[in-house]
Amino acid sequence: MTERWFDLVPRQQLPRTTALFRGEALHSFLGRLAAVNHITVTDLQPLLGSTTGKRPDPRWLSIVTGWPVAALVDRLRGLTEPEPRHRYPSALCRLCAARRNVFDTVIVYPDRHVNVCPRHRLWIGGSHSTPQYDITPIPELLTAQRTHRRLARRHGTLAAEAAYRDATSIIRRWTDSGEHTSHRDRRLRICFPDRPGWPETEMADYPEVVALTALLISDTWTSKAVSLAPRTTTLRQFYTEVGRRLDLDIRFDNIDDPLVSWVNQQQHALELQRYRSDPTGTRRRPLASRIWQEHQQAVLPHS
Repeated sequence: MTERWFDLVPRQQLPRTTALFRGEALHSFLGRLAAVNHITVTDLQPLLGSTTGKRPDPRWLSIVTGWPVAALVDRLRGLTEPEPRHRYPSALCRLCAARRNVFDTVIVYPDRHVNVCPRHRLWIGGSHSTPQYDITPIPELLTAQRTHRRLARRHGTLAAEAAYRDATSIIRRWTDSGEHTSHRDRRLRICFPDRPGWPETEMADYPEVVALTALLISDTWTSKAVSLAPRTTTLRQFYTEVGRRLDLDIRFDNIDDPLVSWVNQQQHALELQRYRSDPTGTRRRPLASRIWQEHQQAVLPHS
Protein backbone atom coordinates (compact mmCIF):
# COMPACT_ATOMS: atom_id res chain seq x y z
CA MET A 1 0.00 0.00 0.00
CA THR A 2 1.30 3.42 -0.95
CA GLU A 3 2.19 5.61 2.02
CA ARG A 4 0.37 8.90 2.21
CA TRP A 5 1.98 12.07 3.52
CA PHE A 6 0.02 11.99 6.78
CA ASP A 7 1.20 8.42 7.42
CA LEU A 8 4.77 9.76 7.47
CA VAL A 9 4.14 12.54 9.98
CA PRO A 10 5.87 11.71 13.28
CA ARG A 11 3.34 10.64 15.89
CA GLN A 12 5.29 11.38 19.05
CA GLN A 13 8.18 13.28 20.54
CA LEU A 14 11.70 11.89 20.50
CA PRO A 15 12.81 10.28 23.78
CA ARG A 16 14.92 13.32 24.62
CA THR A 17 14.72 16.96 23.60
CA THR A 18 17.18 19.81 24.05
CA ALA A 19 17.15 23.46 25.03
CA LEU A 20 16.28 26.10 22.45
CA PHE A 21 18.36 29.29 22.29
CA ARG A 22 17.50 32.57 20.60
CA GLY A 23 19.44 33.13 17.39
CA GLU A 24 20.79 29.58 17.20
CA ALA A 25 21.74 28.25 13.78
CA LEU A 26 19.42 25.48 12.59
CA HIS A 27 22.26 23.04 11.89
CA SER A 28 23.56 23.57 15.43
CA PHE A 29 20.18 22.75 16.98
CA LEU A 30 19.65 19.67 14.80
CA GLY A 31 23.13 18.40 15.60
CA ARG A 32 22.50 18.71 19.33
CA LEU A 33 19.04 17.14 19.02
CA ALA A 34 20.46 14.14 17.20
CA ALA A 35 23.33 13.78 19.67
CA VAL A 36 21.13 13.66 22.79
CA ASN A 37 19.05 10.90 21.13
CA HIS A 38 22.17 8.96 20.08
CA ILE A 39 21.38 9.15 16.37
CA THR A 40 22.87 11.05 13.44
CA VAL A 41 21.39 14.07 11.68
CA THR A 42 20.84 11.80 8.67
CA ASP A 43 18.72 9.49 10.83
CA LEU A 44 16.79 12.52 12.06
CA GLN A 45 15.89 13.93 8.65
CA PRO A 46 13.04 11.52 7.73
CA LEU A 47 11.32 12.43 11.00
CA LEU A 48 11.43 16.10 9.99
CA GLY A 49 10.14 15.78 6.46
CA SER A 50 13.50 16.85 5.10
CA THR A 51 16.38 15.54 3.09
CA THR A 52 19.99 16.66 2.80
CA GLY A 53 20.06 20.33 1.85
CA LYS A 54 16.36 20.84 2.55
CA ARG A 55 14.98 22.67 5.57
CA PRO A 56 12.75 20.65 7.90
CA ASP A 57 9.04 21.25 8.23
CA PRO A 58 8.50 23.40 11.37
CA ARG A 59 5.37 21.41 12.26
CA TRP A 60 7.23 18.13 12.17
CA LEU A 61 10.12 19.61 14.13
CA SER A 62 7.62 20.78 16.73
CA ILE A 63 6.24 17.27 17.13
CA VAL A 64 9.59 15.55 17.61
CA THR A 65 11.01 18.22 19.96
CA GLY A 66 7.95 19.27 21.94
CA TRP A 67 8.71 22.93 21.24
CA PRO A 68 5.84 25.10 19.85
CA VAL A 69 6.13 26.04 16.19
CA ALA A 70 6.13 29.75 17.06
CA ALA A 71 9.10 29.31 19.41
CA LEU A 72 11.07 27.33 16.82
CA VAL A 73 10.44 29.88 14.07
CA ASP A 74 11.31 32.79 16.35
CA ARG A 75 14.55 31.39 17.77
CA LEU A 76 16.13 29.26 15.05
CA ARG A 77 17.98 30.96 12.21
CA GLY A 78 17.60 29.05 8.98
CA LEU A 79 14.33 27.25 9.71
CA THR A 80 12.00 29.33 7.55
CA GLU A 81 14.63 31.32 5.65
CA PRO A 82 18.31 30.81 4.78
CA GLU A 83 20.83 31.38 7.54
CA PRO A 84 22.25 34.94 7.48
CA ARG A 85 25.10 35.37 5.01
CA HIS A 86 26.20 38.87 5.99
CA ARG A 87 26.84 37.92 9.63
CA TYR A 88 29.37 35.54 11.09
CA PRO A 89 28.21 32.89 13.58
CA SER A 90 29.74 32.71 17.02
CA ALA A 91 29.33 30.53 20.10
CA LEU A 92 26.82 31.19 22.85
CA CYS A 93 28.37 31.75 26.27
CA ARG A 94 29.34 28.26 27.41
CA LEU A 95 28.21 28.95 30.98
CA CYS A 96 24.81 30.23 29.83
CA ALA A 97 24.42 26.99 27.85
CA ALA A 98 25.56 24.90 30.82
CA ARG A 99 22.84 26.46 32.99
CA ARG A 100 20.37 24.65 30.71
CA ASN A 101 22.32 21.38 30.72
CA VAL A 102 23.88 21.94 27.30
CA PHE A 103 27.62 21.28 27.24
CA ASP A 104 28.21 21.24 23.48
CA THR A 105 29.02 24.36 21.48
CA VAL A 106 25.86 26.29 20.61
CA ILE A 107 26.35 28.23 17.37
CA VAL A 108 24.34 31.45 17.23
CA TYR A 109 24.03 34.56 15.07
CA PRO A 110 24.31 37.40 17.60
CA ASP A 111 24.17 41.10 16.87
CA ARG A 112 27.59 42.70 16.40
CA HIS A 113 27.15 44.63 19.63
CA VAL A 114 27.16 41.41 21.68
CA ASN A 115 30.77 40.51 22.50
CA VAL A 116 30.78 39.96 26.26
CA CYS A 117 28.49 37.88 28.48
CA PRO A 118 27.78 40.28 31.38
CA ARG A 119 26.45 37.51 33.63
CA HIS A 120 29.53 35.31 33.45
CA ARG A 121 32.11 37.87 32.29
CA LEU A 122 33.31 35.85 29.34
CA TRP A 123 34.48 37.14 25.96
CA ILE A 124 32.09 35.69 23.36
CA GLY A 125 33.06 37.82 20.34
CA GLY A 126 34.69 36.40 17.26
CA SER A 127 33.89 33.10 15.58
CA HIS A 128 32.43 29.99 17.19
CA SER A 129 35.95 28.56 17.50
CA THR A 130 37.29 31.57 19.44
CA PRO A 131 38.15 30.67 23.06
CA GLN A 132 35.84 32.29 25.62
CA TYR A 133 38.26 34.07 27.92
CA ASP A 134 37.50 35.30 31.42
CA ILE A 135 37.53 39.12 31.32
CA THR A 136 37.51 39.64 35.10
CA PRO A 137 41.11 41.00 35.11
CA ILE A 138 40.15 43.68 32.55
CA PRO A 139 36.81 45.15 33.70
CA GLU A 140 36.90 47.89 31.06
CA LEU A 141 35.71 45.26 28.57
CA LEU A 142 32.45 44.90 30.49
CA THR A 143 32.06 48.69 30.53
CA ALA A 144 32.69 48.77 26.78
CA GLN A 145 30.05 46.08 26.22
CA ARG A 146 27.45 48.13 28.11
CA THR A 147 28.33 51.20 26.06
CA HIS A 148 28.17 49.20 22.83
CA ARG A 149 24.72 47.83 23.67
CA ARG A 150 23.49 51.33 24.57
CA LEU A 151 24.74 52.70 21.22
CA ALA A 152 22.85 49.97 19.35
CA ARG A 153 19.63 50.74 21.24
CA ARG A 154 19.95 54.49 20.67
CA HIS A 155 21.04 54.56 17.03
CA GLY A 156 19.79 51.22 15.72
CA THR A 157 21.58 47.95 15.02
CA LEU A 158 22.53 48.73 11.41
CA ALA A 159 24.03 52.14 12.21
CA ALA A 160 25.92 50.69 15.18
CA GLU A 161 27.30 47.84 13.04
CA ALA A 162 28.51 50.26 10.35
CA ALA A 163 30.25 52.54 12.85
CA TYR A 164 31.74 49.56 14.69
CA ARG A 165 33.08 48.13 11.44
CA ASP A 166 34.77 51.44 10.55
CA ALA A 167 36.17 51.86 14.08
CA THR A 168 37.50 48.29 14.08
CA SER A 169 39.29 48.89 10.77
CA ILE A 170 40.88 52.12 12.04
CA ILE A 171 42.04 50.68 15.37
CA ARG A 172 43.31 47.49 13.71
CA ARG A 173 45.37 49.46 11.18
CA TRP A 174 46.87 51.48 14.01
CA THR A 175 47.82 48.48 16.11
CA ASP A 176 48.98 46.37 13.15
CA SER A 177 51.45 49.14 12.29
CA GLY A 178 52.64 49.31 15.91
CA GLU A 179 51.02 52.66 16.66
CA HIS A 180 48.91 53.53 19.71
CA THR A 181 49.19 50.06 21.23
CA SER A 182 49.83 51.03 24.87
CA HIS A 183 46.38 50.08 26.20
CA ARG A 184 46.20 46.90 24.15
CA ASP A 185 49.67 45.80 25.23
CA ARG A 186 48.82 46.36 28.90
CA ARG A 187 45.74 44.13 28.64
CA LEU A 188 47.64 41.45 26.77
CA ARG A 189 50.35 41.41 29.44
CA ILE A 190 47.68 40.98 32.15
CA CYS A 191 45.79 38.11 30.53
CA PHE A 192 48.09 36.59 27.94
CA PRO A 193 51.76 36.67 28.89
CA ASP A 194 52.53 34.34 25.98
CA ARG A 195 52.61 35.55 22.40
CA PRO A 196 49.05 36.67 21.56
CA GLY A 197 47.05 35.48 18.60
CA TRP A 198 44.25 37.09 16.63
CA PRO A 199 41.32 36.56 19.08
CA GLU A 200 43.32 37.99 21.97
CA THR A 201 44.30 41.18 20.14
CA GLU A 202 40.71 41.67 18.95
CA MET A 203 39.50 41.41 22.53
CA ALA A 204 42.25 43.68 23.87
CA ASP A 205 41.34 46.41 21.36
CA TYR A 206 37.62 46.30 22.20
CA PRO A 207 37.39 49.29 24.63
CA GLU A 208 39.12 51.64 22.17
CA VAL A 209 37.02 50.32 19.27
CA VAL A 210 33.80 51.02 21.18
CA ALA A 211 35.02 54.48 22.24
CA LEU A 212 35.76 55.35 18.62
CA THR A 213 32.43 53.82 17.52
CA ALA A 214 30.62 56.23 19.85
CA LEU A 215 32.29 59.16 18.07
CA LEU A 216 31.78 57.89 14.52
CA ILE A 217 28.08 57.28 15.13
CA SER A 218 27.51 60.67 16.75
CA ASP A 219 26.07 63.31 14.40
CA THR A 220 27.32 66.00 16.76
CA TRP A 221 30.95 64.92 16.45
CA THR A 222 31.05 63.69 12.87
CA SER A 223 29.52 67.00 11.70
CA LYS A 224 32.59 68.70 13.17
CA ALA A 225 34.89 66.51 11.05
CA VAL A 226 32.78 66.21 7.90
CA SER A 227 30.93 69.34 6.83
CA LEU A 228 30.26 71.63 3.88
CA ALA A 229 30.94 74.57 6.21
CA PRO A 230 34.49 75.69 7.04
CA ARG A 231 36.15 73.24 9.44
CA THR A 232 38.99 75.44 10.71
CA THR A 233 38.22 74.90 14.40
CA THR A 234 35.71 72.06 14.39
CA LEU A 235 38.04 69.50 12.78
CA ARG A 236 40.66 70.05 15.47
CA GLN A 237 37.93 69.70 18.11
CA PHE A 238 37.01 66.31 16.64
CA TYR A 239 40.58 65.00 16.68
CA THR A 240 41.15 66.36 20.19
CA GLU A 241 38.06 64.50 21.38
CA VAL A 242 39.29 61.29 19.77
CA GLY A 243 42.57 61.58 21.64
CA ARG A 244 40.77 62.35 24.91
CA ARG A 245 38.31 59.46 24.73
CA LEU A 246 40.90 56.92 23.64
CA ASP A 247 43.45 58.36 26.08
CA LEU A 248 46.09 58.42 23.36
CA ASP A 249 48.52 61.08 22.19
CA ILE A 250 47.73 61.24 18.50
CA ARG A 251 48.72 63.69 15.76
CA PHE A 252 46.49 63.83 12.73
CA ASP A 253 48.76 65.50 10.19
CA ASN A 254 49.59 62.28 8.32
CA ILE A 255 47.61 61.64 5.15
CA ASP A 256 48.12 57.87 5.56
CA ASP A 257 46.68 57.76 9.08
CA PRO A 258 43.57 55.52 8.97
CA LEU A 259 41.35 57.99 10.83
CA VAL A 260 42.50 60.87 8.64
CA SER A 261 41.76 58.70 5.61
CA TRP A 262 38.27 57.96 6.95
CA VAL A 263 37.55 61.65 7.53
CA ASN A 264 38.78 62.63 4.06
CA GLN A 265 36.78 59.84 2.41
CA GLN A 266 33.60 60.97 4.19
CA GLN A 267 34.29 64.58 3.21
CA HIS A 268 34.86 63.58 -0.41
CA ALA A 269 31.60 61.60 -0.47
CA LEU A 270 29.67 64.56 1.01
CA GLU A 271 31.10 67.04 -1.48
CA LEU A 272 30.54 64.63 -4.37
CA GLN A 273 26.89 64.28 -3.37
CA ARG A 274 26.48 68.07 -3.37
CA TYR A 275 28.29 68.34 -6.70
CA ARG A 276 26.03 65.77 -8.39
CA SER A 277 22.87 67.34 -7.01
CA ASP A 278 23.79 70.87 -8.11
CA PRO A 279 21.35 71.89 -10.87
CA THR A 280 23.40 74.95 -11.89
CA GLY A 281 26.67 73.10 -12.44
CA THR A 282 28.64 75.81 -10.66
CA ARG A 283 29.95 73.66 -7.80
CA ARG A 284 33.57 72.51 -7.85
CA ARG A 285 34.14 68.82 -8.35
CA PRO A 286 35.68 67.45 -5.14
CA LEU A 287 39.37 66.63 -5.48
CA ALA A 288 41.32 64.54 -2.98
CA SER A 289 44.27 66.94 -3.14
CA ARG A 290 42.15 69.97 -2.29
CA ILE A 291 40.36 68.14 0.53
CA TRP A 292 43.72 67.15 2.01
CA GLN A 293 45.00 70.72 1.71
CA GLU A 294 41.94 72.04 3.54
CA HIS A 295 42.43 69.31 6.14
CA GLN A 296 46.01 70.45 6.71
CA GLN A 297 44.93 74.07 7.06
CA ALA A 298 42.33 73.08 9.66
CA VAL A 299 44.57 70.81 11.71
CA LEU A 300 47.75 72.87 11.43
CA PRO A 301 46.53 76.46 10.94
CA HIS A 302 49.93 77.97 11.74
CA SER A 303 52.05 75.70 9.52
